[in-house]
Parts: sequence; C-alpha cells; structure tokens
Amino acid sequence: MANRDYVNYHKATGLYIGRHMVTLLDGTRKRVCVYGKTKQEAKEKLKKAIAIALTENPTKKCQLTVEQYLDQWLPMAKGIRESTRNKYNGVIHKHVVPKIGQVKLCHLTIDKLQKMFDDLTKEGEDAGKPQVTRTCQIVKNILSKAFRYGEKKGIVKHNLITNVELKEYAPKPTTIWKPDEANRFMELAKQDEYYLIFALLITYGMRRGEALGLRWDDVDFENKTIYICQQYTSDGKGGWHICPPKTKKSIRSLPLLPNIEAILTEIWEQNPKASGAILSKNGEYINPNSLEWHFKKLKRSSGVSNVKLHSLRHFVATGFKRAGIAPKDAQTVLGHSTVAITENIYQHCDENDQAMALQQYENYLTKSGISV
Repeated sequence: MANRDYVNYHKATGLYIGRHMVTLLDGTRKRVCVYGKTKQEAKEKLKKAIAIALTENPTKKCQLTVEQYLDQWLPMAKGIRESTRNKYNGVIHKHVVPKIGQVKLCHLTIDKLQKMFDDLTKEGEDAGKPQVTRTCQIVKNILSKAFRYGEKKGIVKHNLITNVELKEYAPKPTTIWKPDEANRFMELAKQDEYYLIFALLITYGMRRGEALGLRWDDVDFENKTIYICQQYTSDGKGGWHICPPKTKKSIRSLPLLPNIEAILTEIWEQNPKASGAILSKNGEYINPNSLEWHFKKLKRSSGVSNVKLHSLRHFVATGFKRAGIAPKDAQTVLGHSTVAITENIYQHCDENDQAMALQQYENYLTKSGISV
C-alpha cells in the first residue's frame, strides 16, 4: 500500500514508484505513474506529472456524450431552483437528447447545434405549434448555462451555443382587464370560496403560489402586516410543493390593507383555532389547478375578457403606473428582482395612457410659454 506521499520502493526494479489517481477536468479519473532512483526523485516526478494531468485540456480526449455531460452537470448546477432543475431535465430529454444526445462533446460543432434547432423549429411549425420558437429559446438558455460551466472547467473550448441563430420570438402581447372588467369579476368572486385569493392577487399583485402558500403565521394582525416567505407551486415533475419565493426580492412584508384584513378576520372568526394554510382543502394547500378552474368559471359568468390568472399581476403593476406610484415602490410590492422587470414586462400602456401623457406634456408647454 502506498504511503501518504504515494511513493513506494519497488523491489523488483530497485526503483521508487509513485502512483496517484487524478480527477481530470471532465470528471474522468486518470492514473499517474512515475519511477525514480530515489524517493525524493519519485516524489518530484509525481508532483510534476499530477500538475500536468490537471492542466490537460480534455476537450479532445473527453469521451462524454452530450447526454452524459448534461446528466452530470444538471444535478450540481448552481443558482437553479429544484423545480427549475426538474423542468430543465424534462426539456433536455425531450428536445436535446433525441437530436444530439449521443454526440461526443469533442465532436460537437456549431453546425450540429444549428441543425438541431432548425429541425426543432421546422417540426414545431409543421405540427402547428408556433410556441416552438419559445421552446428553442429555453433549450438554448439551458445549453448556454451548461456549456458555460464546461468552458470554465476546460471541458469545451468555448461556448458554441452563442453562435447559434434562432428564429425571432415574438411573444403575444399580454391582455389585461379594464377597470370595469376587474370590478365585475370581483363582485361575482365575492360569492366564491376562493374570494380571498382573488382579492390578494388583484390588490397586491401576488404570484399565484404566494397567495396559495399564505399561512396564518404569515399574517400579523397586531402590526397589520402580511409576510411573503414561501409559495406553493409546481415541483417540475407534475406535482406541487412548498418552496421559497421566486427570488430574494420576493421575500417581503406588505401592509395589511383594511379590505384584506376584513376578509381575513371573517375567515378567522369562522375557525379561531385554525393553523397552517389560510385556505386549504382537508388540511392541504389548495391545488392550483382548482383555483384555475374557479377563475375560468368566474370569467365566463362575469363576461370579462379571457385573460390568464397571471395577468392580474400585470393589471396591478399597470395600475400602480396609472396611479403615479414610483416604479421602485411598485417593484418592492410586487417582489420583482429589478425595476426593469416591473417597467418593461409588467407595466403596460394603452391609447388612454398615451393621450394622458401627451395632455400633461401639452400643459407643460403651455405653462412654459411655448406655443406650437
């Protein structure tokens, strides 16, 4: 057995032999073996051999296939939520593995990657799935993260995915309710068992999972505060689970407004010993699919525009803008990671907003003595 210097005397040759297993950049292991006339010589040779092995670029030697590499990278990828990791895994094995999964990393080229995306786009369009362009964006984003890690570790020479060209994705504009539609919906929703959830969504712009994940422990009646510190959302495997909010900025406290306090108080008085989720079914958190069903039913009955549940968050963000609330304040209430997300994605502008903006500017010109 080798000592801690990994050097032993070899009686048959009369030399000292140094052996050590080295983990290479691509995750494979390589045995390093050297000989020396003296123990010190063998130690020095072994040290140099190990250093050389660790700096070898495994790009040409790496025998990992794309599938093997992605399966090794995904579990240890940092900065990815577990539910997102599960979704990534599904995307990889549905769209990437069938196309280039068996290609070795050392043989992967820009042309092969480009062909994969071109094929995915054509297959989606032929099947009448215009959202395939968004799917390609997601696939590219995942592979970019994976290859960026490989580039740092020397497994790939450079991030090939950056040179891949995709068909431009043009998302459909988000439709939001007009104030009178929101009013009609909420008037009807007062008779629904999930009224509290809808009230939270349209008052605070909470995410669906944040509203469903609220517990009595998160409501402080004395200090009139609601704490957002968890959400009930998809686990990426077709199920649901409790997890932290989407981003660090999503962990926040919100003032308990009088109308929401009244609704919560009424629910509490019906069961003053309640604990756990504020709204639950048989002690369990409400299934998001059940909430979606109630939302669709109320939309049909109230005759409002057919918007998505998440668009209520856009409605609130846009309402903040129209009310003259500073974007930074809107960001903190909504729990966005940056003000840019609030302004560029969630706040919308229609013809009335434009007319009001121009009217205000016209008033400014008049007060400034500027005539046109």
